Amino acid sequence: MHPRFDRNDYDQIYSKYFEALVAGGIVRADPSGWAHSETEVEISVPAIVSSRELAGYLIDNRNLIAARKQVILHLVERWDDTTYQYDDITLVPSISSASFAVLLLLKSLEVGSVYFETPAYYATFAQAYSIGLRTRKIPSDHSDNYEWDIGSIPRHRSNPIAIWLTQPRYGLGTNQSVSRVRALLGSIGPKDFVVVDESADQAWPTFLSDIVTNSSNHQFIRIRGFTKPLGLNAIRMAVIIHTSCWRRALREALWTVGGALDHYSLAAAVHMAQQPELFCSMLVAARHRVHTVHRRLSTLSVDQILTLSPMENGYLGSAILSWNKTHGNRTTRRNNLLEFCRELRMPVTLGAAMLFAHDNMRERIRLNYFMPASDLEFCIKGLIAYSKPFDAAQ
Repeated sequence: MHPRFDRNDYDQIYSKYFEALVAGGIVRADPSGWAHSETEVEISVPAIVSSRELAGYLIDNRNLIAARKQVILHLVERWDDTTYQYDDITLVPSISSASFAVLLLLKSLEVGSVYFETPAYYATFAQAYSIGLRTRKIPSDHSDNYEWDIGSIPRHRSNPIAIWLTQPRYGLGTNQSVSRVRALLGSIGPKDFVVVDESADQAWPTFLSDIVTNSSNHQFIRIRGFTKPLGLNAIRMAVIIHTSCWRRALREALWTVGGALDHYSLAAAVHMAQQPELFCSMLVAARHRVHTVHRRLSTLSVDQILTLSPMENGYLGSAILSWNKTHGNRTTRRNNLLEFCRELRMPVTLGAAMLFAHDNMRERIRLNYFMPASDLEFCIKGLIAYSKPFDAAQ
């Protein structure tokens, strides 16, 4: 384990503090959760079809879904304000299957290590480890505005590497710097890669759309959550954006990662893609929700030792509790916080599970802005009540 990071103890925390609440159906608020989210976005759902239409196998291979993929391709072009060829994108049923397929591609190209900018999605980190890629976490600190030195990536290596980013930054809700991503691309070796997980990007056009993925930039791969930024998680669709030279390898990786598409999800995605202006307005509506709830929570936390991550973009951020060493050791503070949240019947996800670097002065609590606003308000009010003794001592 990197000395700058704590062990990801999410499973142990859930088992000890929150599993009984969830199993008993007595959760009062679930600000970090995902299972019962909500959204203002509304779409029409495809009608029930005949069993004949459900008999076929749907996968982005062998031109099986060519006509429908072209419609989605056109939307992605509008979303990125650029043009793509048919083989420049690959459709998959989820972000997890997309990241797994890309990791398999990297491994096939003899990439030895994947450097994850932190905070990061734990699942992608676990996927890379599971297929034998060396995983490295890049620490980023509050004191440095979560930036890190591009020069810290080793230059002399026996194997190529990949650097994995999130846009917007996971757990922070801040946008990447376009110039910084360009500088990163300019700093890597000829066989290295930069991969950007854009699953939460709610911008139109996408925030990194100025950095084109094409034949002259084949080391840049992006993963897009088609409906995830809209809060529509039950529609299973994601897009890998890459140069056509990687299409064959990614197409074959679909058999390994379970890349078959759900009929209704594909139909819903095509339906939305046929109306790019409506899709854009849905992104705006989702963004408005996040901004509105964040503004309300920020009002509650004014003049408190509790602060919120900025939420410039996306829907996954953090509440940040600040304390100093006079408030006891970090382990005691953390256990007391978890016990307090259990008493409130409020499961939470802490910073270690989001792969934040160790910070003795702060604890992060994940906030999903697609969870009910009442859950998020309950969380912030509860955390403020918890922090009162610390606030008074400062």
